[in-house]
Amino acid sequence: MKIKRNERRSFSLLLRGCSFMQVYEAGVLKALQELSPEILKSASKIYGASSGSILAALVLCECDMDELQKQFISGDKYRFKGLLSRPGKILHILKDTLNKLLPVNAHQLVSGKLHVILTRVHDWRSVTVSEFATKEDLIQALLCSCFVPLCFGFLPPLYHGVRYVDGELGMWKANFRSQTMITVSAFAGEYDICPKDCPAAFFNFQISDCILQISKKNIYRFLCIFQCPTKQVCDQFYDDGYRDAVSFLKNLSLFGINYLTEDFTLPLDKELCQKGEGTLHRKPEARILHSRATDPEDITKENILSIQTAHEVEEEDPHHPLQPSGRALPATEDCS
Repeated sequence: MKIKRNERRSFSLLLRGCSFMQVYEAGVLKALQELSPEILKSASKIYGASSGSILAALVLCECDMDELQKQFISGDKYRFKGLLSRPGKILHILKDTLNKLLPVNAHQLVSGKLHVILTRVHDWRSVTVSEFATKEDLIQALLCSCFVPLCFGFLPPLYHGVRYVDGELGMWKANFRSQTMITVSAFAGEYDICPKDCPAAFFNFQISDCILQISKKNIYRFLCIFQCPTKQVCDQFYDDGYRDAVSFLKNLSLFGINYLTEDFTLPLDKELCQKGEGTLHRKPEARILHSRATDPEDITKENILSIQTAHEVEEEDPHHPLQPSGRALPATEDCS
């Protein structure tokens, strides 16, 4: 993403779905909560697809990501070891977990800012929901966004009388590309915050606006979609997400967009985020920050229930710090 100096304007945040790899995105959000809460507060919209919608809802309710990480490791792994281990029961487990984690007024805290991405079954189009009448209404939308056919059951859940499935399944047909959107994914690819694999060791694989890297590390991450990793691996993913979020913030500071304080240092426990080349106290690594497209097309309102469908042009701000300006950061080659 190409950046213009010393400007701050409205932007949005997109959390992609990643199943058990959500611990990585939880680490990203933990870093933003601790080091740059202004980013979360100033984002005009926070989009979430599949497991990303759950994390988006939790962070808007100011839930502690560390607590989520503990519950994920101590609970989910022992209740089911993978998406295919207990078909039909995962949805009930997820609903109970959301009821426990979300506050009573969660629907009020997230309405208008959280945009849950769903895939409508009858035409397989991506739609979003941004207004929620009750906590139960919010949870039902999140369950629809996470529903993986066969893994979660055979009959998709209803939301306002319409059946929906996992929000990621229809995104390849939609156009969620926007120059003012910060994208977060647990898989290495063309995203603003994501794992950084060695650039010499992968091929690119593209489906619509989704560009992923084919590497050994990324293949392992994909396997973790279906099989819950060990506690040690989950902790590593969590720390990786924290580290990559810090790298993103430091890259912004190179252009005068200072979301980090000048005397910033990592908490001691985050110094574990090192891979032989030193900790994050060193000069920040720079990698190319670029949008996945120049087309500003985004999603828009479809009806009064705030369900939105793809193919609306979202208003772009030419002075936004994340808008293209002709200069990109140099890339780094971290082959660890």
